[in-house]
Amino acid sequence: MRSTAKVLGCGTVNLNCNVNRKIFCHKLQNVLHVSDVPNSLLSISWIDDSGGCVDFMGGKGLVKEKGGTVIAFGYKRHKLDLMDARAQQLGQERTVMD
Repeated sequence: MRSTAKVLGCGTVNLNCNVNRKIFCHKLQNVLHVSDVPNSLLSISWIDDSGGCVDFMGGKGLVKEKGGTVIAFGYKRHKLDLMDARAQQLGQERTVMD
């Protein structure tokens, strides 16, 4: 069964990722805002296309940049992988979709 959700806007989000008590700030562009989706989703293929990688092992996930530095940490909870991160939408760069 396939379901759809309406995209309300597109913009830029600052994502602050906690890795061993050190914060890595990432600027994500062209982020879609979908109010009906209860969780924020991050595309693994987008990370791969950007030169990074994601390693999953033992219920944990590590997001690495091109040089191999870990820039985000995640963990499995039930059947969903969660990141130790907080996002803040930058209002001045948001556009509304029709």
